[in-house]
Amino acid sequence: MSGSQNLLGYAGSYIGGVWAVAGALWLVMCIRNEDNEGRNKALLCVVCGALLLSFSKIIPLFMNAKK
Repeated sequence: MSGSQNLLGYAGSYIGGVWAVAGALWLVMCIRNEDNEGRNKALLCVVCGALLLSFSKIIPLFMNAKK
């Protein structure tokens, strides 16, 4: 079980990093072009990327919970 936990953590971190950087670049372009709808979508991508970056810390909280 810990192998899959590590795999999900590493995959989430790498995917989240790419997603957050892409969202940040998209945000800069939307601010430059004064695109409000695109800015909101870009902010959502940045937030989702940040959450995925912390995925490796979140997974153990739920996997190791004792009943």
